[in-house]
Amino acid sequence: MLILRGSHNGQGYEIEISKAPESAHRYECRVTRGNGSERRLCVEIVSRAGSRWTLRIDGKIEDLVISRHNGQLLIDWNNRNYRLAIANPKDIHSAASADHRIDQSLIRADMTGKVVTVSKKAGDPVAQGESVATVEAMKMLNQVKSPKAGTIKKCHVTSGTVVNPGDLLFEIE
Repeated sequence: MLILRGSHNGQGYEIEISKAPESAHRYECRVTRGNGSERRLCVEIVSRAGSRWTLRIDGKIEDLVISRHNGQLLIDWNNRNYRLAIANPKDIHSAASADHRIDQSLIRADMTGKVVTVSKKAGDPVAQGESVATVEAMKMLNQVKSPKAGTIKKCHVTSGTVVNPGDLLFEIE
């Protein structure tokens, strides 16, 4: 069994992936959100070419790009970017793994790009979902939003900084 943990739009997730007994290319996935809701999916690998995967998810064909960066899986699916960490197998059965909340005190870059604007600095208050910076990637401006309310503890970038997926942008307390 493989356990992945991550967040998207401030919502924490844990995904348990186990091989289905009847097929070498079919998997059972249990997706648990931070609020405790759960969804089970049947996933079958249709094809793979490098980082491009075609999967059948509950009977529907889906195309994904899955890559690794700094020990995390980066998944681009339906124009959404997900960053997932592989859970330490030693911690799977510990009390800490039962806590589905994701540490949202760090804001990291989702993609390679150039920081165009930084709208928050250390000491500034920030609301959940509020834009803290703008990153230009592939000729598009992308708002970097805070996953939680708090105070900016530290800003690690300035306008003009080039960032890569996983680079630390802000710390929130």
